Amino acid sequence: MIILRGKTWWLRRRVPKQYQGVADSREVWVSLKTDSEKVARRKAEAVWTERVAGWEAAMGGDFERAELRWSRAREAARSMGLQFIPSREVAELPVEDILARAEIAKKGKKEADAALGVAPAPRLKLADALDIYWKVSDDKTVTKTPDQLRRWRNPRIRAMKRLVDVVGDKYLDELSRDDMLDYRAHLVGRVQAGEISASTANKEITHATSVLNRVNEMQRLELSLPTKGLSVKAGKKKTRAPFSVEWIRDKLLAPGALDGLNQQAREIFLMMVNTGARPSEIAGIKVVHLDLDGDIPLVWFAADGRELKNYHSERKVPLAGVSLDAARSALARAKKTGGDLVFPTYFGKDKISDTVNKYLRENRLKEHDGTTFYSLRHAFEDRMIHAGVLDRVRRDIFGHALQEERYGYGGGDEVRYEAVKRVAL
Repeated sequence: MIILRGKTWWLRRRVPKQYQGVADSREVWVSLKTDSEKVARRKAEAVWTERVAGWEAAMGGDFERAELRWSRAREAARSMGLQFIPSREVAELPVEDILARAEIAKKGKKEADAALGVAPAPRLKLADALDIYWKVSDDKTVTKTPDQLRRWRNPRIRAMKRLVDVVGDKYLDELSRDDMLDYRAHLVGRVQAGEISASTANKEITHATSVLNRVNEMQRLELSLPTKGLSVKAGKKKTRAPFSVEWIRDKLLAPGALDGLNQQAREIFLMMVNTGARPSEIAGIKVVHLDLDGDIPLVWFAADGRELKNYHSERKVPLAGVSLDAARSALARAKKTGGDLVFPTYFGKDKISDTVNKYLRENRLKEHDGTTFYSLRHAFEDRMIHAGVLDRVRRDIFGHALQEERYGYGGGDEVRYEAVKRVAL
């Protein structure tokens, strides 16, 4: 109903029983900010519809309802100058403190939730933890492309699904040490069966435990989760073998050897030869990231519309040899088409390595079974080591972190350019 108070119409309506658990009060009083009854009736309907929609959203699920009530109780306790503690801990307070809190609780349900801690802590099931995790981890995904986001999400989805398959869809507060050891044992069994490596098992454990710990922390569930000491002893880590200089020069760079690759893939391949950059880094450059007209031709690897592997990956790398030729070709093509992406086919997508590795395999361009597209990166580093390039300079070119404090610019573009030219093919 609407009520005229002075010269202003107000909406006054009792909150339906099904929404009282999420509403701020039992009755809604809202100024409609008009002296026209006709306008007030129209606005009242819209205001009420909006309120109901908000309550419905707040009642999205058992966890959401409990979490909303619990967080409101915590906020109310703070506003009263009280520390919010569960009811079992309230019962252990000195008598005078209990009586003081009981007096506050007489004022209403909200006050009772806050002062006596009767609002139950929200309980979350394992199968629902991921939905909460996505919401509280948006800071981790803001710079990811759609493909990077997909590749970031999928292993976490797999890890949590397997955890539920092994231990059941339990509440987080019911998750025991035995449950997590059973989960670990399942993964160890897969390692022993040769289905996955120990490294893969450890990654899955890390994904599952990071989801649980993040949700526990960000939702203030204050649970003691048994997520430590679960790692599987890893065997010897497989390393990618580099291409030899002779193989790159005589096979990969032989006239016509790469003609069957599409132009963008071929240019990315050639740019990798003398930069050692990651394939995704080269695929992600834009026109503005290529500066080829100065005394030192440069490619800039920057977090521009996508996410780099880490902080140190943002860098400028000098270009020389076939990599400079490929960069010039790629830049001219991009400018001709008028786009800002140098490699639009592969920007933000996880397919350049598959394309190149398939080509190498089908055209017998793999030096041996251990060599892949990524072996160009290792080959470039090997050439630098053999040429005596300083570790600091190599790390700056490759985007690796230093083992000690970083001082100065490591000699700048000039030193890096001389190092690249020394080993360029």
